Amino acid sequence: WMSLEVAADKLSITSASEYSSALSSATGTVDGIAISWDGMSDKQLAALFAKITEVKGDFEVTCGSDSLLQLIGSSTLTSVGGDFKITGCGAVTQITFPSLKGVGGDFVVSISANQGKAKLNALNFGSLKIVNGNLNVRDYWVLTTMDFDEVETVNGDLMFFRLRQLNELSMLKLRNITGTLTVAECGLSERAALREIEMPSLNQVDGDVRIAR
Repeated sequence: WMSLEVAADKLSITSASEYSSALSSATGTVDGIAISWDGMSDKQLAALFAKITEVKGDFEVTCGSDSLLQLIGSSTLTSVGGDFKITGCGAVTQITFPSLKGVGGDFVVSISANQGKAKLNALNFGSLKIVNGNLNVRDYWVLTTMDFDEVETVNGDLMFFRLRQLNELSMLKLRNITGTLTVAECGLSERAALREIEMPSLNQVDGDVRIAR
């Protein structure tokens, strides 16, 4: 028995009505996701993501200052063909995509405003193997743990910046970075000290390497 699923149009969600429409149409593979509705709850986001296994284009979640989200994650999403971006989301404490294996564009998790108030403390991307663009995690001051242990290739720049309570940085299978490698202003708080960066399999960095406190 085989089911044939047709990709839906890009899901753009900025309101409750657009969420309801997206929830009814999303199934399996979608062309893209862009979420910027601050009224969405964790339960609503989980219900939507549970229906999606692949995003052919970009995956974007943007949170404003009034966002209700505290957890962003999916155990079903396996691939993103374009960019994977989560920006803002100061109230979110965990971002977890344990089944995501590949990102075809840039991978960005960042916040630009009120950095000291952001609550994100954990990232889980334990199955991610390849990013065909830049991998950038920055400005979450209380982030303490990240799981990128399966990442083998970053076809762009790799940057971890201003993660002040990060106490461990381990990418055990990372072999190739086609851009620059930057680790700066990480583990600088009184509660954390980044004493070791573990990348034992790394054998190629095409750009500059910058490790700075």
